[in-house]
Amino acid sequence: MKVWIDGSSKGNPGPARASVVFEDGEKIMKDLGMTTNNRAEYQALVLALKTASKKGIQELTVLTDSQLVDGHINKGWKVNENQDLVIDARTLLGKFKHCKIVWIPRDENKAHQV
Repeated sequence: MKVWIDGSSKGNPGPARASVVFEDGEKIMKDLGMTTNNRAEYQALVLALKTASKKGIQELTVLTDSQLVDGHINKGWKVNENQDLVIDARTLLGKFKHCKIVWIPRDENKAHQV
């Protein structure tokens, strides 16, 4: 199963939202209150992983335009901020039989368009 994620804030920090779009057509939008863009990106990832787990999905491809999420998860970038969310995401990723994070350009991100 594929899932597209996006987190955004108007201002940094500012009013923020997490958007998730599953390949099966399910769309989730969650207002996050006042937060940063980076926290919103990770909150979108955590929301997608929790939802996929509840749906019983064992194999998941997460598509994101966040270079930060890609860098932390796939490239071993040092985590300076939002360690709580990075730890949550890594813990959730480990619960799947197979799960990968794939960076995509913003114009290919279906969650960005929600």
